[in-house]
Amino acid sequence: MALSPSKSWAIVAALPALAVTVVWLQLNQRVRIFFRCNYRLPHWLDFVVGPWLLLAVVAVGMAALLTIATEAARHPHHGPVRRLFWVFALLVAGPVAAPLYWALHLRKE
Repeated sequence: MALSPSKSWAIVAALPALAVTVVWLQLNQRVRIFFRCNYRLPHWLDFVVGPWLLLAVVAVGMAALLTIATEAARHPHHGPVRRLFWVFALLVAGPVAAPLYWALHLRKE
């Protein structure tokens, strides 16, 4: 079953905010101690899996942001100033601007 373009753009728009949340959870010491104590994870697992998980999540979040910024730059209904504004907003405040751009412009298509 294929997703509609609006739903697939919604998933891409949610990825930067999800990536920021995962990075915050990974870097927050209290959360790491909580998971280690409650689930009895070995300490070496945090040092082996943590950096690779962090790198993968950041890469996926940045790829989603660049995809949406490319769409904003190529959007035929925007003028040049509006395109520049959205690309700048997506690159500076991506986790907030990506869902906003989806709600205002991509959801209708």
